[in-house]
Amino acid sequence: MDEEADAWFDRELAGCSLADERLNKRLRKVVAQIGSAMGESIPLVCQDWANTKAAYRFFSNDRVSEADILAGHFQSTVSLPPIGKQKRYPALTLTVIHAEERVTPKKRKKVEWKLITDLPVSSL
Repeated sequence: MDEEADAWFDRELAGCSLADERLNKRLRKVVAQIGSAMGESIPLVCQDWANTKAAYRFFSNDRVSEADILAGHFQSTVSLPPIGKQKRYPALTLTVIHAEERVTPKKRKKVEWKLITDLPVSSL
């Protein structure tokens, strides 16, 4: 994996903290495998039965949830109203979702978008 890909994985998985370090390492490996062939099936990207079985075990693990995996995409912050208006208006908890295509397609710009919301976000 090159430095640019490593940096992308680090950014995408920064907010993700699973139950133990082995699960974090497995997540990174599965994301790297899927990222190497976006849109393909898990057996195809894993290339052999052992890796395929490990990926399916990872996704079915009771200690791993969709919210845990997507935590790298979510970032929350609290926005306070101006000092003079704090008694009349509550603080807002904002969630920022930043999504971008990892590989720039030929003949068009890569898709990148950000969503800022005060509504609860638990999945994409």
